[in-house]
Amino acid sequence: MAPRSIPCRSPRRARIWPALEAQLERHRPSCIYLIPCFQNPSGACYSAEARSAIAALLDHYNVTLIEDEPYRSVALDVDHAMLPICAQLKRANWIYLGSFSKILWPGWRMGYLAASPALMPHLVRLKQAADLHTQRPGQHAVASWLQSTGRSADLERLKSGYRIRRDAMQAALQRHFGELADWEMPRGGLFFWLRLRALRATRAELDLALAHDIAFMPGEAFYPQQSDGQQCMRLNYSRATPAEMEVGLARLAGCLKQRAGPA
Repeated sequence: MAPRSIPCRSPRRARIWPALEAQLERHRPSCIYLIPCFQNPSGACYSAEARSAIAALLDHYNVTLIEDEPYRSVALDVDHAMLPICAQLKRANWIYLGSFSKILWPGWRMGYLAASPALMPHLVRLKQAADLHTQRPGQHAVASWLQSTGRSADLERLKSGYRIRRDAMQAALQRHFGELADWEMPRGGLFFWLRLRALRATRAELDLALAHDIAFMPGEAFYPQQSDGQQCMRLNYSRATPAEMEVGLARLAGCLKQRAGPA
């Protein structure tokens, strides 16, 4: 689909995001959902320039932004200020979503929401209709942590552990997947996103890997057309130890080679 050129105040934004602008012009959506920080599954993180350009587009088309940033707190290597897109909006409404599950207690599934004043009263009513309120023990624990003097030290200790695991997975991938796949080392978040060169990573390969006590997320789960993701796979580095990663990735490489077939 060829992008449609339209007049706009800033030609720079059209140069940076022509595909997005074309979709906004064609479909005129009411809202857009974005994960600017360390996307799941790709690990991509928007640059400061991209955030400003997107904000200008959303203001221009008056499109409500749903900005989901569950991985912001686990930034490991960032070379620019990760200013939220919603903080740069001048006209469009916005909803900002965050999570404590990636930094505190995953099983409690605690998150938070902020929104522009025009939307907040409606969101409060929707929350009350859905479940009245979030469970109190979790809210109390999170509130206590936010007020604690050790909060910053806790977060740095957590990120240090994630960085060790991220670097260990990068090293193990280079040893066992260097000739099998392409990837970029994530600068934050929890995932590696691999594109296999001549192999597949579908449900069938997952079943074989599970039989060897290894798990991964097949790439086909992240595409509208599942055939588009059969050469991709997502790996999580947040839990396994470096020693476990070394063993697990060696086994996984062997499983994929065992089921190698036409891409």
